[in-house]
Amino acid sequence: MSGLDQTRLAQLLDFAALGDPEARLFLHKIADYARMTDDIADGDAEDPPEAVAMQFNHVFVLMATDPFYERWRGAFVVLLPVLTLLWARTDKLRKHPNRNVRMTGYIYRESIEFATFTVAYLVGGPRHANAVIDRVLVETRESTAETFEDWEKE
Repeated sequence: MSGLDQTRLAQLLDFAALGDPEARLFLHKIADYARMTDDIADGDAEDPPEAVAMQFNHVFVLMATDPFYERWRGAFVVLLPVLTLLWARTDKLRKHPNRNVRMTGYIYRESIEFATFTVAYLVGGPRHANAVIDRVLVETRESTAETFEDWEKE
């Protein structure tokens, strides 16, 4: 959910969690993980070895012992690795000769949002998930100045 300042991001994650404190903490961990991963990938990490060490801590300690993750392990054990793989593929799609394929890469670079949508569904059902999807898609896209054409040129 790039483009959002920390306050707006926290508000969106809290809205998605629907008052469930474990869901809220889980979503904030996912957001931290996504930010750290993006910083490493973009070369923005101040200390890359330290950032990688923190990533390992995040995956092997924080997420592995998270109560919301434990409660819904069946939903996340495949979803989170698939979202990570999808995110990693987007940069390769940026150079594809077909514009529609490149556009798909641009859209899926925010694939981590699907974790937020999944949490919203788990805590509030389909109506809540739809409200979260609508709000996240609009607020995150309106908050970024980067266009598809800008992303293509990077």
